[in-house]
Amino acid sequence: MAAYTPFSLLFPRAEMVVHQGGVGTVHQALRGGRPQLVVPHLGDQYDNAVRVARMGCGATLARGRYRAETVAGVLAGLLDDPVTAVRAAEAAGVVGAEDGAGVAAGLISELVG
Repeated sequence: MAAYTPFSLLFPRAEMVVHQGGVGTVHQALRGGRPQLVVPHLGDQYDNAVRVARMGCGATLARGRYRAETVAGVLAGLLDDPVTAVRAAEAAGVVGAEDGAGVAAGLISELVG
């Protein structure tokens, strides 16, 4: 058992990622290229969940509907849907090619310099 495993190593090896929809977790799940089930709890998580579903990379489920039978059905549907797998893999390519930190550093340097 590992005391800590970074999402960047874990998610690409997962069959599915189930999470609350925080922006960092959404990013890591997109980068991992796996379908997602987002169960938002507060704040921007609801918007992030809708965006994941709209992209075709997963689905969202209201926290109040989180029951074993419901979750099992949603997960089975996502895993059986080849379009979701393709969309998730495509998103991984796009997100993986981004250099957000490098772009931000360049823009800041332009402003300061």
